[in-house]
Amino acid sequence: MIEKWSKVAEVQSKLTTVPSGITCANAEIVEGTERLGESQRFLEVALEQAEQARGQLLTESVRLKKLVLRTVNQLYGLMYRVHNPGSDEEVICTYE
Repeated sequence: MIEKWSKVAEVQSKLTTVPSGITCANAEIVEGTERLGESQRFLEVALEQAEQARGQLLTESVRLKKLVLRTVNQLYGLMYRVHNPGSDEEVICTYE
């Protein structure tokens, strides 16, 4: 039993000295070899792209809201005509 535990301990000690091959993704920043100006430009580009994406998302959101409201209004009108078949009134429902 002691031999088995000593073998396990020996294998574990060997495994801890073998490099895993994992490297840090931002090694240049950690080591301080990256130039600060380049990272600043990268942040500016990222900010511009985020602002453009936000604007596009806002536009698409407004379009979606209008589409949903138009659909709901048409459904309410259809339901009114089904429940009141003799009525010639045009139902106008707006929830904007």
